[in-house]
Amino acid sequence: MPAARKLWAMCGRHPWMAHAMGGFTRPSATPQAMRYTERVLSNLKGTGLDPHDMIYTHLTLFAYVQGLVVAVESEDRALQDTGMSGDEWMARNEPQFEAITAAGTYPLLNSMLEQGEFELDIDTLFEFGLRRTLNGVGAMIGNTRQMPPKRPVNERDHSGNGRFLANLLMRS
Repeated sequence: MPAARKLWAMCGRHPWMAHAMGGFTRPSATPQAMRYTERVLSNLKGTGLDPHDMIYTHLTLFAYVQGLVVAVESEDRALQDTGMSGDEWMARNEPQFEAITAAGTYPLLNSMLEQGEFELDIDTLFEFGLRRTLNGVGAMIGNTRQMPPKRPVNERDHSGNGRFLANLLMRS
């Protein structure tokens, strides 16, 4: 789904967007946010998903991108606040990590660490997670096509604003 990759790229250029786009119970009423939502829903149209599942799929993908962007933004803020890069921070904290792992309480983690250094690449992490998420959506679509029609959309939710969001997204 190219929309998630476009959102990731846009937030990479403008990390503040992850916060500006708001949360799920108080979505931003902007043409750009609505255009993005419309694009995702258009990609899901004709898949056999009911409107409820389409909205939840959209929100799941958005939450995935938003969560990674917020994590990157936090790392950038930590660099600014401490003046230490991620590598410098790890080197400074290595004795503490070694003291914790030396007790042998975490054998699986220890064996993985003994395999060598792990270099986290945020774009690789994004693609890894996006592929797994989309595989799950694909499986859900495959299952939906094999199942009888679902019950009507239940507009109740625990946030108090779910009906507003569902109605807003259903108007297009």
